[in-house]
Amino acid sequence: MWVKGLRQGQGEMTWSRSGQIFKGEFYAGLRHGYGVCISPITGITFEGEFRKGQVHGAGTLIFTDHKTKKQRRVRRGLWHKSEFAPAGFLKMKDLVHIIDKVGECDK
Repeated sequence: MWVKGLRQGQGEMTWSRSGQIFKGEFYAGLRHGYGVCISPITGITFEGEFRKGQVHGAGTLIFTDHKTKKQRRVRRGLWHKSEFAPAGFLKMKDLVHIIDKVGECDK
């Protein structure tokens, strides 16, 4: 769906230059809410929460070997403005929202 020329709600987008694919929620044209972002060139997949176009909240980052198609490494946890958040980094108000979502990433 489009609202005032911007993506809104559930959708899918593919970037022509990078080949990156995003399937999930959009708000005001940005990735916002739950989604899966796949980069076929790098073999990296992120599944989890986005806010204002950035990885933010609970999520799982998966590194896959291009040649063998096997997972090499998985990093689960909390993300803050597209960076992995070390323990104790988030403020309590952020944590209350995220605690409800963490279990969803492991299903």
